[in-house]
Amino acid sequence: MNIFRKILAVICHYCPLCGYARSKPDSWIGKILNYPWHANYCPMWNAEKDVYGEPGRESSKV
Repeated sequence: MNIFRKILAVICHYCPLCGYARSKPDSWIGKILNYPWHANYCPMWNAEKDVYGEPGRESSKV
């Protein structure tokens, strides 16, 4: 994983809007950011899922 992808992941991970959407996926902002149009094409959102894992999924990395 290159440094650019990690930087994108950190930006998304500490973004208050994205954090709120991840913690409350049933809210209107959570629905917008989890909508496939955003979730499949946002490079920061995808990098954050790759680096930090998806919420609710146990990481197999030890």
